[in-house]
Amino acid sequence: MSEGSRGYPATGGWVAFVVAAALLVMVVVSLAWGDVRRNGGNLVYALDDTYIHMAVARNLAEHGTWGTDPHEFAPATSSLVWPLLLAGVFALAGPANGAPLGLALASALGLLAASRWALRRAEIPPHLQVAGLLLLVVATPMPTLVLTGMEHLLHAALTVVLAGIAATRLTSGPDPGPGWLAASGWDLGGIAALAVATRYEALFLAGLIVLALGWQRRWRQALATVAGSIAPVIVFGIVSSTHGGLFLPSSLLLKSATASSLHAFSPGPVLAGWYTRLAYTPELLVLLLLALLLAGHAIGDGRRREVALCMLFAGTLGTHTLLASVGWLFRYEAYLVCLGVLAVLPLAARRVGEGLAGDPRPARRWLAAASASLILLPLGVRATQALTRAVPATNNVYCQHLQMARFVREYLGGRTVALNDIGAVSYLTDAKVVDLSGLADVEVAMARLSGSYDATWLASHALARGVDVAMVYAGALGPVTPPGWRRVGAWRLEHNVVCGDDTVLFYAVRPGSDAALRAALAEFGPTLPAGVRHRLD
Repeated sequence: MSEGSRGYPATGGWVAFVVAAALLVMVVVSLAWGDVRRNGGNLVYALDDTYIHMAVARNLAEHGTWGTDPHEFAPATSSLVWPLLLAGVFALAGPANGAPLGLALASALGLLAASRWALRRAEIPPHLQVAGLLLLVVATPMPTLVLTGMEHLLHAALTVVLAGIAATRLTSGPDPGPGWLAASGWDLGGIAALAVATRYEALFLAGLIVLALGWQRRWRQALATVAGSIAPVIVFGIVSSTHGGLFLPSSLLLKSATASSLHAFSPGPVLAGWYTRLAYTPELLVLLLLALLLAGHAIGDGRRREVALCMLFAGTLGTHTLLASVGWLFRYEAYLVCLGVLAVLPLAARRVGEGLAGDPRPARRWLAAASASLILLPLGVRATQALTRAVPATNNVYCQHLQMARFVREYLGGRTVALNDIGAVSYLTDAKVVDLSGLADVEVAMARLSGSYDATWLASHALARGVDVAMVYAGALGPVTPPGWRRVGAWRLEHNVVCGDDTVLFYAVRPGSDAALRAALAEFGPTLPAGVRHRLD
């Protein structure tokens, strides 16, 4: 149907976009202002991972190296597109601290435009389009994710477009539509390639689309989607392998929710983790149950495209929660929340409208209002938590990661330091960094994946890499301190909402360095911002 079908004005969707975009920009400006005011006049991102992207992008722009070290390749990030976009900005304007924020805001506006397109395709009235886009702004949650300066909103926008085109294709006749791209399936393949290159989780949706196209014997379109989906994986795998890295990004292997269980062939922990992740995100569980219920009722109503979209969402959600993580400042499941709202809203609006029109009794209206409240409650809780944690998360990063970078820059010079979270130190200093989490250190990643990572192995690795000082989380080393490491001091972060641990321990690793490290910590400690407690051992 055309933009103005069903009697709705063609401008209605754009009015909804403008209203939602205005809300988004106002909230982002408010959060960014609070961020700068709370963090000593600095724009600070809500996750240390952002600084990993910035370090990779700067090294790519200035040295042609993919990694956090300007002279060493490292598969430190699972997003391929985001560092490339940042590197493009850095190549044109230099390393700009606001670049991730600007790209994330542009991605959020792109997500709103894609969502507006999806709602118009579903032919719902303009006032519900406004409500739907406003709900997406706060529940995704776009402002908080803009403050992370990462790729999740771009991934969500590409997911919406990919799922929307696939739902139309799967429910159309033999003729997929005008144009060579649609006939060959390379529209799906191209978008799938961009989505996977943005975040590898896009493989879940792309895989379902391939299976559905294969079931319908649309082999050419299925093959195009397969080719587009796996192209970024293969290209990066070849580049990484030739540079001594793993075929998949280390972050993908190490952060996978079920990597250890799958390695040990243990289905029990995998299923237990799936249940735990659904319980941890009740908003996803509600959207999943609603999508299945509404799709079941709408199968015979001629709403085949909406049913297909619900099923694509349900399958993607099930696969993601089985194999990948949720949480960590609402980012990993953000694309699922967005896709779920867009899948459920058209069928829910139609079902409620038809029910009320057929039975205008007050009790029925109250029941509809109560059902809507029950559905919106977990999304409202998510939105509230995201807004209230955004600025405190930036303050956590400022008080912990940026202070560690300042300490390294002012007191440790060109020494080699070992860390759990390497982003801020890698981007803001010239120190040689050893990544104890394994994202930027292939040897650590392989040791963790093989199960050989322990205190003895770590001590040997640190010695081989020439580590002088280790700054590690209290819970990262386990019960046994690596042989030869001497604990000198600690920083404790109050009111932690986002950091991996609230306490950072400082160890002298190189023999004879204890006194110098103790003196540096004693001098630096009083300059730490409020909210950080420091002590010497």
